[in-house]
Amino acid sequence: MKKRLLTRNLMIWLLLLSLLLSACGGETTKNTEEKAEPKSETVEEIKTEEVIQSTVEQEDPAADGELDVLIIGNSFSTGWPDELKGLFMAAGLKLNIYSVYYSGCRLDQHWDWLQEDAHNYRLNHHLNDLGNRKAVEGKSLVECLATDNWDVISLQQHFGPTTAIDYKASLDSCTPYAKDLLDYLKWNFPKSRIYWHQTWAYEVGWERDEESIPDVAYQTKCYENIRDVSQKVAKENGVSLVPCGDAWQYARQSAEIVNLTRDNYHDGPEGGGQYLNACTWFECLTGQSCLGNTWKPPYTLDEYKIAALQDAAHRAVEENTIK
Repeated sequence: MKKRLLTRNLMIWLLLLSLLLSACGGETTKNTEEKAEPKSETVEEIKTEEVIQSTVEQEDPAADGELDVLIIGNSFSTGWPDELKGLFMAAGLKLNIYSVYYSGCRLDQHWDWLQEDAHNYRLNHHLNDLGNRKAVEGKSLVECLATDNWDVISLQQHFGPTTAIDYKASLDSCTPYAKDLLDYLKWNFPKSRIYWHQTWAYEVGWERDEESIPDVAYQTKCYENIRDVSQKVAKENGVSLVPCGDAWQYARQSAEIVNLTRDNYHDGPEGGGQYLNACTWFECLTGQSCLGNTWKPPYTLDEYKIAALQDAAHRAVEENTIK
């Protein structure tokens, strides 16, 4: 689905028109505003500031045979989109995918920067399966969202080990920001499919400052909390789940997998983490199995590891995706 973007002047005109129509809509809007909680700006107050609710019906993603996807996150959302392009190509499908990047960005930062209209992001356009990208620095989240009328938008949280090891801390890190951001996305893109991207526990041996993953038991507990919080966020907000964390846990049970990362926490290429994430996303977005997909990444992954990674992704989506 490709649409010409509205110019800024036209967007402002439409915004004024929508506000005028809202003013004529009776007591419903008035009552909603009166009941707004006295916290930081709510989604009701900022949701139409620049990205307005579309006045043009979004077409079915299959209308032009291309899926337009925006991934909002951090460094956990920048490597695997290149490989997802490859899986789509091998399946005869078209994918237009962007990622919104700021290192280590958390939900509270996304929410604060959305309200401030902070221009802190790099917007990556993933051009092909070889890692070629067109990157633009200094973008706001509103500008990133205004790049297209998206078929798919995703959101994720950055769970460090000292957060992930405690369920309450993990949940608190998402509250209320996950709901606020997801409400904002659903309001402005009512025809888009919204996903929560479940990330993964770090590898055993990871250390930084006072944080570490000392053993498998600690790693497993982190995974379980990330999983439980992710499922809760997805279910309570009525969005779908991309269970990458589950796929990682299943892959770690395979004799073919030693370390999925390049540095004990980022999804590395040679380790297979990027390919695993891409397979999981492929199944969620297409409804097709990744098993037997013929695309191979431009680095060395032997056929046994590829099979193990495909199996782990397929199992995760088949058993754990919240629809």
